[in-house]
Amino acid sequence: MTSGALTFAHPWALLGLGDIYLQRGDHTAARTCFAESLMIARQEDQIAASLAALAGLAATAVFAVAALWVHAAGGGLVALWLALSLWMAARFVTLTLRARGTAWLVTGAVRR
Repeated sequence: MTSGALTFAHPWALLGLGDIYLQRGDHTAARTCFAESLMIARQEDQIAASLAALAGLAATAVFAVAALWVHAAGGGLVALWLALSLWMAARFVTLTLRARGTAWLVTGAVRR
């Protein structure tokens, strides 16, 4: 594997790892992975990876706020399901915006 291929794959690997951390409930690690993925993608001018990282950061932020609200309000299972619904809505919005654009259609490692 060449260094160019590794550089192209690195942000995407971090996005996958961030999703795994988010599913396991480790929001701090998820945010760290999404932020690092965004930084690398911007350095390498990978627009699709940048958009995916921003979508992950936005969804993580929405869920973190909703989960904190559930905890602070002493909410039960219904409140937790509402928090998860907010997270799914945030993912839907960010992924819909991404799909409506054309930046993610670029093939190759770098858009020039």
